Amino acid sequence: MVAAVAFATLLFLAPVLALMPHATLAAVVIAYSIGLISPKEMVAIRRVRNMEFRWALVACLGVMMLARSRVSWSPSCSRCWG
Repeated sequence: MVAAVAFATLLFLAPVLALMPHATLAAVVIAYSIGLISPKEMVAIRRVRNMEFRWALVACLGVMMLARSRVSWSPSCSRCWG
């Protein structure tokens, strides 16, 4: 059901979303992605497998840093390439 709503939103609101700044779209993605993070699950992983918990943190930080660098160094960014 959620996938259908997301698909319909993208289908019908694509022209409106295209006019939004990238930072606004990123904020929307972050707001909806926060629900995917489960601190209880991370604590449970840490109790069972400490090394797996460390790799999960490394992966999370890696995704955040790579996503940040990709946005700030985007070839389409006129401010980045002067």
